[in-house]
Amino acid sequence: MLHESFNFIKGKRVGLVTNQTGVIGNLRHIADVLYEAPEVKLTALFGPEHGIRGDVQDALSIESYIDERTGLPVYSLYGETRKPTAEMLSNIDVLLLDLQDVGARYYTYLYTMSYAMMAAAEAGIKFVVLDRPNPINGVSVEGNILELRFRSFVGQYPIPVRYGMTIGELAMLFNGEYGIDADLTVIKMNNWRRDMWFDDTGLIWVQPSPNVPTLEAATVYPGTCLLEGTNVSEGRGTTKPFEVFGAPWMDCAKLTAELASRDLQGVLFRQAYFIPTFSKYRGERCCGVQVHVTDRRIFKPFETGLHIIDAINRIHPDEFEWIKPKPGSRHYYFDLLVGTDRIREQLQEGLPVERIIEGFQDKLSSFMEVRRDYLLYDNRTEGSMKTLPVKEPCSVDIESLEETDEEFEKILTEQRNPRTIDIDRKSITEILRVINAEDKKVPYAVEKEIPNIARAVKLVVRCFRMGGRLFYVGSGTSGRLGVIDAAECPPTFSTPQHLVQGIIAGGKEAVWRSIEGAEDDYEEGRREIIKRGISAKDVVVGLSASGRTPFVVAALLEAKKRGAKTVAVSTTPNSKIGEIADVAISPLVGPEVITGSTRMKAGTAEKLVLNMISTTSMVKIGKVYSNLMIDLKPVSEKLRSRARRIIKVLTGVDSKAAYDTFIRAGCNLKIALVMIEADVDRDAAVRALKESSGIVWKAIEIARKGKQKLNRT
Repeated sequence: MLHESFNFIKGKRVGLVTNQTGVIGNLRHIADVLYEAPEVKLTALFGPEHGIRGDVQDALSIESYIDERTGLPVYSLYGETRKPTAEMLSNIDVLLLDLQDVGARYYTYLYTMSYAMMAAAEAGIKFVVLDRPNPINGVSVEGNILELRFRSFVGQYPIPVRYGMTIGELAMLFNGEYGIDADLTVIKMNNWRRDMWFDDTGLIWVQPSPNVPTLEAATVYPGTCLLEGTNVSEGRGTTKPFEVFGAPWMDCAKLTAELASRDLQGVLFRQAYFIPTFSKYRGERCCGVQVHVTDRRIFKPFETGLHIIDAINRIHPDEFEWIKPKPGSRHYYFDLLVGTDRIREQLQEGLPVERIIEGFQDKLSSFMEVRRDYLLYDNRTEGSMKTLPVKEPCSVDIESLEETDEEFEKILTEQRNPRTIDIDRKSITEILRVINAEDKKVPYAVEKEIPNIARAVKLVVRCFRMGGRLFYVGSGTSGRLGVIDAAECPPTFSTPQHLVQGIIAGGKEAVWRSIEGAEDDYEEGRREIIKRGISAKDVVVGLSASGRTPFVVAALLEAKKRGAKTVAVSTTPNSKIGEIADVAISPLVGPEVITGSTRMKAGTAEKLVLNMISTTSMVKIGKVYSNLMIDLKPVSEKLRSRARRIIKVLTGVDSKAAYDTFIRAGCNLKIALVMIEADVDRDAAVRALKESSGIVWKAIEIARKGKQKLNRT
């Protein structure tokens, strides 16, 4: 990559914006390489926050100086000025940037870059970015969009907190969308894929700033950095900055238990104690929590950060504080970090985090459309990465989905079952026993996939809480099973018709008869996703026993392009749809009794998985209390009588009390249950249900605590 950049800087006077991360494969610093290169004249160095050697703590002003080794001026871009002056650029033909960022909006290197681009544009000199990996991958995008009235040096542009782009791609986005108009060139990396984390690249980690010493710290940084805007220590002055947080006044045992109860994806919490050597609570013993990421692929750092702050605020309403605006500033520092004052206000109001996240999904989806135009890399590693086509539909090589004889034989459901070779010669009873023996394998195969099914359920629950929808996409038997599971949700759980939908190749007619060629219609798979307006709020579950049905492959790719979360269910290992999806579920049931008849074991496995996903999701969004379905719509006397019987069974009250409370609750079963179990009035029950996102047992606990607090006062 550096060699390629020589084409742009050969024979030129070069200014270099860099720091300690600007090293090549053998860890030689780029400044040394360029200084010794006879075909390049390095004339000036520019350093961002933390200095060109990365030895200065955060937010400390840095002065310019002369580099001892080279005798070159080192201009500070985090001191008297943050934008190179015309004088600094007077002896420069090309301004070259080589910086490693951390993949989060509130990291000042991004805006050092944008200011340098502005200065280069004004001076009429070329700006070249040596691209580097996004250390926390180039796929995951998360967080709200910054509002321009909250612009600062920790957030200049309307991008999300976690943007899923490289620093070179961001340079192109800043230049193209926000009027910088620099003469910009990005030197692309070789062999980098978007789904790579830094430790997948084979490169050596050089900490980008003093308080991001490890990739683990960078992974949690988009969430726990929010604590900088509060009176809670974010772990600066410890060996685990951003991985631990706490305060002397914190009840860390209670907080750890509360965070664990929220069932957040890919993360566990452990009670921890620490004494910071600098920053907040220097020299004081802090009781706190350590964040342990158990599955970084599904971990949501920004969402987790909001949950952490929400939990602290609820447990310590008197001790927890937002850091007040500095003199001359109108904004809380938390608001500058998060790019709005709305999220702080919502947290103060007690709005559930899921509702907060739901509120910015539309703008996030709009950003995804803009972002797509500036992506330089895909997920292949064949030499130099090819630029993704702009505004083109997500696609794969359709020919690669056509099965050769050898590939066809690898599909488990297409292999011959040695136990049933002579099934046509067996008696009726013998055939039934053989089928039954094979069917017994299905629950065990599904049991092995419970961890992956749990991951899928978490995605669906989060989707429902954000106002999203669940879609099943399949063909043939798989498609019919998806349609059936979707159709059973409204009568079983009183869900609206749109909440869970089944999409089958060939349309409704394919439910009762085979539509020839429908499963191979790649473009129709795309069109079905587009037609239904699938967005980042939604979850799409692809169903394919073979794992390579073109209709399903296309649907999953289009859904991912639109920001939706995706799940693959296949009875074939290492399937194509499993490679595409965020979560792959593969119950390996083996060859069918009748070769290729996926309506048997494969279909049974898919049906069990779908039952588990939809039922567990409904339980977690409050459709069930104890083990009774309680989200009834009492539209008839029969249903109203049933609701009153449920009240009696669950609370133990007599018929008259059940009837009276049900009427006072406005014929709402959930409200009536909270009123009786917590002994509160209707208004208190409604508030508790709102705070608990409709989970009855949580609402009862909240209402009881509220009543106890009221009694004490």
